[in-house]
Amino acid sequence: MIDISVKNLTKFFVIGENLLDGLSFEVQEGECVAILGRNGCGKTTLFKILTGEMDYDDGEVYVNPHKRLGLISQIPVFPEGFTVEQVLRSAFSQLDAIRNKMSQLEQAMTLGSSRELLAQYDDLAARFQAGGGYDVDVETDKVCNGLGITPQQRQQLFSSLSGGEKTRMTLARLLLEKTDILLLDEPTNHLDLRSVEWLEGYINSFKGTVLAISHDRYFLDKIANRIFSFEGDGVIRRYEGNYSDYRAVCEREGHPVSRGISEGSTPGTGKANGGGAGFNGETSEKSDSRATWKNREQKVKFSYKEQKEYETIDADIAALEEKIAALEEEIAASATNYGKLQELSAAKEAAEATLEEKMDRWVYLNELAEQIENQK
Repeated sequence: MIDISVKNLTKFFVIGENLLDGLSFEVQEGECVAILGRNGCGKTTLFKILTGEMDYDDGEVYVNPHKRLGLISQIPVFPEGFTVEQVLRSAFSQLDAIRNKMSQLEQAMTLGSSRELLAQYDDLAARFQAGGGYDVDVETDKVCNGLGITPQQRQQLFSSLSGGEKTRMTLARLLLEKTDILLLDEPTNHLDLRSVEWLEGYINSFKGTVLAISHDRYFLDKIANRIFSFEGDGVIRRYEGNYSDYRAVCEREGHPVSRGISEGSTPGTGKANGGGAGFNGETSEKSDSRATWKNREQKVKFSYKEQKEYETIDADIAALEEKIAALEEEIAASATNYGKLQELSAAKEAAEATLEEKMDRWVYLNELAEQIENQK
């Protein structure tokens, strides 16, 4: 299932100077795509267009209307006097509304119940449970522990926090919202080592779709299964695999590696090694330790999403081939119907493009499976 589709997208701020120029790509459900490119090439602009926060000048943008999409593009404004705890709990506003309605019905039923009231209450209770209403405290503690948000910080006024602290709390709130599509813009910038590793694990077990802008090559190696690289002139080039796979292809084919990634990139600072401290006082010595730890010899393995994709990709390819064959038969039968012919041809072209992407993924996944098997 396609979660995001962009066709011939154009965006400019100065006439004649397109920031995004004929951008086209698709993101399938469950993929984790890393977005690479130098600062100012249009990565954050693309995210804002996907959320509807910013308009575009030409092309088509589709985001699955049945999915919830979340982005941290700027720090939200909360009411004066809101604590961090209240900011985090605002992620559950829909569940709170259901709980309040249930309380009203409970009060009404003390004066006399009816079949209609009981049916309404049962419906609300089912929605509350399905939405995780009884697990709110556990989920909040889990995310706070993972991102290093202490009980003391949860009682602080949100307005008293630094910019980096606010960004981290807002990331926690986004994860608690249970969105289906996550757009992460430099998510590791204000995280320490332990929090980055927790976020890597969270993303790898996340069943939804992720697009991530990051300068942290180690983070991208852990989470990404596709790379979209802004290559200049407002266009992108697509690669299968993580950052190391992308770099290997660039070196093999003679493409320049994205300038948006620093070889000395470290978590917590978003800067090259050589000084400064991250949000939790992470020094360059600790950052060097992360680099050493990440570069140790590790066994190759499937991520959760890759494992699921590997199990279904043969059936997906077969289904696409059947679809294309059926469309070809319809095209042959509709030779005199110009309108129908155009519609069928467009559908066939889209199916062939999806099949080509699936075949690339098939090659990548089977090579990875062979590496995993050879380790045994």
